[in-house]
Amino acid sequence: MGSTKMVSIRGFHYYVTFTRKLWVHFTKEKSEVFTHFLSFKAMVQKEKGAHMKFLSSEVGKNTSM
Repeated sequence: MGSTKMVSIRGFHYYVTFTRKLWVHFTKEKSEVFTHFLSFKAMVQKEKGAHMKFLSSEVGKNTSM
């Protein structure tokens, strides 16, 4: 997850990326990331018919709370 230097027109401050395929979800608050992850996980499991085996997380440099 990272933060943007500028707020978007819609008020987004942060983004989170999910890879293998690149999916970018823009968020207004860090607390929204888990909800985006659950949606992403459900979509991948439905598409692939398999469960995720692991999750790797890299904390961005600009992670002030």
